[in-house]
Amino acid sequence: MLSARVAMVQVLRSLSSSTPAACKFRLPEEAKQEFSNPAAKYTTAQDIPEKGKIYDKKPFMIEVKKGKTYMWCACGHSQKQPLCDGSHRNPFKAIQQRPVKYVADADKEVWFCMCKQTDHRPFCDGSHKHPDVQAAVRGH
Repeated sequence: MLSARVAMVQVLRSLSSSTPAACKFRLPEEAKQEFSNPAAKYTTAQDIPEKGKIYDKKPFMIEVKKGKTYMWCACGHSQKQPLCDGSHRNPFKAIQQRPVKYVADADKEVWFCMCKQTDHRPFCDGSHKHPDVQAAVRGH
């Protein structure tokens, strides 16, 4: 875990001010994760075909604790990204997405998607690298 942090710090330090950080952001190899969510068999929120609005153009790492439940914001409207704050319940926004429940199977670092375009909800799968995502205006 420590080596992933060190690699991330090195990546962030290498970013220059002339190129947008999101365009150069890459997950260190040791930080890549398997797309497994034990809670997925009990919920369907991860299967909603519509994707949320783009919140950010890079993933967010959280050190999750084994057995703890995390509700990932799928709509992109939460002010507590990448986690849900209930913004999808606003009747004036008519949001179809619902939060995706994730229960950590171990204490580890998990990279949560912030662009909301991932095909492996709630995990980052690199969708933020797509030109359409990079061209989007930050949605919050």
